[in-house]
Amino acid sequence: MCAAGRRIVSPDVMFRTSWHSPCTTIGEVPWEVTIGGEQVCVLLCARHDAGIAAGEAPWLLDAARLRGASRQHLGLV
Repeated sequence: MCAAGRRIVSPDVMFRTSWHSPCTTIGEVPWEVTIGGEQVCVLLCARHDAGIAAGEAPWLLDAARLRGASRQHLGLV
């Protein structure tokens, strides 16, 4: 499943966004993000992948798309 709304949640409680509710789409795109000071690897669906790439998650300061990484390599299997 996509990590949006699960591992990655918007800290902004004033506005309800898709980052507040668990996304039910299959996670396909690997990202490395920093959450609570810890770097973790997560999978995002195409919509949330595009959202981070477009700057729609400004609270993720250290986020990088991982090219060529497999689910097994990331420990997400």
